[in-house]
Amino acid sequence: MSKFIKYKRISIPVIVFLVLAVLTAGALASPPDWVPGPPPWVPGPPPWVDPEEPPE
Repeated sequence: MSKFIKYKRISIPVIVFLVLAVLTAGALASPPDWVPGPPPWVPGPPPWVDPEEPPE
């Protein structure tokens, strides 16, 4: 029985870490709505830049 308790005590922080890792990865993969344009690691111009229009 003590073996089960020891395993349970170890697995709780591991589960918490996995949940935080998944939430962090999800937040990075899909930025919130108030972030304009794609994240900085996405190449290409932001959506509000018209490629047909030459810069002034």
